[in-house]
Amino acid sequence: MLPVGRGEADTVRRRVERGRIGISVFLNTQAEGTNLDSPSMLLARALKARGALVVEDPDDAPVYADRALQFQYLQRAGLPVPHHVVLERGQQSRPVISAAARTALGRTWAAVPGHGLSRRREVISSAQHVWPALARSGFQRGQKILVYRHHEPLAEGDMELRFRMSYLFGRIIPSWCRRDRRHFQRLTLDDSGHDAFAQMIAMVRRCAEITGLDWFMTELLVTGSQRRQKVLVLEPPNALAGLGPGVAVLSESSSDILRLAAHRLVEVAWRRARGLPLSDGTGVWLAR
Repeated sequence: MLPVGRGEADTVRRRVERGRIGISVFLNTQAEGTNLDSPSMLLARALKARGALVVEDPDDAPVYADRALQFQYLQRAGLPVPHHVVLERGQQSRPVISAAARTALGRTWAAVPGHGLSRRREVISSAQHVWPALARSGFQRGQKILVYRHHEPLAEGDMELRFRMSYLFGRIIPSWCRRDRRHFQRLTLDDSGHDAFAQMIAMVRRCAEITGLDWFMTELLVTGSQRRQKVLVLEPPNALAGLGPGVAVLSESSSDILRLAAHRLVEVAWRRARGLPLSDGTGVWLAR
């Protein structure tokens, strides 16, 4: 194991390029894919040039951090996403949202950055004017903004049915949180008995097929009514959403989830060193 702290990326890159260090699997914890000339970005590319596997590859970030684009891909592939509109960059005047789009958005909608790692989500009432409400929430004119219909999650006891699903080279770790908290905890075998669970696992597998990503997180929401439940993809898979630059995720995940992810990374490195397939199929890790 070779930790690379801030300020060490240039030194490690030079040693990699000269063949003094051989690295098989590398977890990117710093390069976000925005600054192509940053030391961390250059290190990731040098490692890939030498045949290393870079987990949370920053070269994937520009595409998979585009929520609006990913919503379109998922929708075209038949996965359910909320009704949404995209306010594009360059719209300096108030954008026109058609009457049909307003109807589809409903009485309240959520606004999130259309591109980037931020998970900030603002809920806006249809009674408010769009741009003043967005401006009060810190959004800027010209910024790409994804606006979609706000859905309240169903609840099961004191847990809300909003799930963060980690996909780690074929292993799925489902987690959820209490309604009054942001701390995600693993589902147990007993928790997995509700009707939507099998559908959610199938949706995560489908996300992996669509994106081609081996390591990602996605958020799913169960909404509707108890008799007519509906599962939606609330947060599309993001290439930098696991143990790397998405540090907010670390603070929201329980220690056992992070421990499982670290163990999975070590197992993948072990398999790669021995020429074995990195995944032996899809499985679900539930807490006891």
